[in-house]
Amino acid sequence: MKNVRYGLALAALCSSSMLFSQGVVDALKYSQQDIRGTARYMGMAGAFGALGGDITTLSQNPAGIGVYRNSDIAATIDLSNQVSSVNTAGNRMSDSKFNVSCNNFGFVWTVRFNQEALKNLNFGFAYNKQKSFDRSYKAGYSGITGASSLSGYIAHLSEGYYVADLRGSNNYNPYDNLSNPWLNVLGAESYLINPKSPTGDSWNSIVGNGTNTAGDLYVREKGSIDEYNFNVGGNIYNVFYWGLGIAVTDFSYDIQSGYGENFTGGYISSGSPNVDGWYLMRNALHTNGSGIKVNLGVIMRATDNFRLGFAFHTPNYYKMTDSYVASVKYDFNESGTSHEGLKETPSGSYDYEFQSPWRMIASAAYVFGQNGILSFDYEYTSSNNMSFDNPYSVDAFYKTNQEITEMVSPMHTFKIGGEFRLTPQISARLG
Repeated sequence: MKNVRYGLALAALCSSSMLFSQGVVDALKYSQQDIRGTARYMGMAGAFGALGGDITTLSQNPAGIGVYRNSDIAATIDLSNQVSSVNTAGNRMSDSKFNVSCNNFGFVWTVRFNQEALKNLNFGFAYNKQKSFDRSYKAGYSGITGASSLSGYIAHLSEGYYVADLRGSNNYNPYDNLSNPWLNVLGAESYLINPKSPTGDSWNSIVGNGTNTAGDLYVREKGSIDEYNFNVGGNIYNVFYWGLGIAVTDFSYDIQSGYGENFTGGYISSGSPNVDGWYLMRNALHTNGSGIKVNLGVIMRATDNFRLGFAFHTPNYYKMTDSYVASVKYDFNESGTSHEGLKETPSGSYDYEFQSPWRMIASAAYVFGQNGILSFDYEYTSSNNMSFDNPYSVDAFYKTNQEITEMVSPMHTFKIGGEFRLTPQISARLG
């Protein structure tokens, strides 16, 4: 796949660069969730699976809708401050983002029945922000060598590609060649890598032995995972509560990153270190998609005080699209000869499918009359069952899916929350 991914900039955080495509990192990003919802839900760390009666539980245990005895409408405003800090060889840089957002809103409509068994039937809708990607960070690096330079990484990837393949001419556009990775072409056209011979297939990095190099990185991320739940549930004998939900998920992610290096004593066309200058690579990626899944849940009031809950979430089946573009701006001085310009890839896009892991939630809660609650949730997430797919290619993601199976283990999440009523109007919560 022809793709210049945002991982290029993030790779600067590592001693040796690496290139991300759809892979383990993306799968985890698409499937992980934050603890977001009503103030009560977040205050108890999301340990609400056996309690219900809260709008957020429509996306956790849909049986929570059955606990409602009256219609309700609710919304939550969230204030958050995301602080990111990067420490590289004693060089510490921090950035922060303050956000005001609506994490949660919804309503429940209750239909009462004058029957001994079926007490009521409830219908509900809830919006929940499952995750926010909004953050920014930056970092500075010194003592970069050819091996750890981004240009050195591109040179290594380009071994075996001929000059005529990676550099354009009047009647040849290397980006149209399906066998050419766009990163290699971008590096060759902006002099980040240079051929060892005029027509050969071996390349040198502009950062070589003895080159004095420093680098800078900045990253800006935006987006969210938003879930819209449509639920129905009921109350039987005030003992057994059930719920069924259909969740439609909207995924949106944007990242803009830039990584640049300033150097003296670099190499372009000769074997001597006679090049001074700088370059800046920018990457922009937009990922959007939508998915659908089904949630099932039950809550049982074993005694007046003790409750048990269970929920099952099917995998979320996403259809995704990546749109991306990258550029390199450079200014090199080679013994009085100037190499200056801006090279940019075409705008590319790629469609694929993603299946998130299924989840199972087992819950227990004890209600101390009108005075307090102690609640516990155990969540099992089959993270090793995530997978990517391209309906037009049989083995496009064979290696990626194999790596997910080998590298990712099922996730076990434990949540404990408590609430104590201080006065009829004030409660303290901890989770």
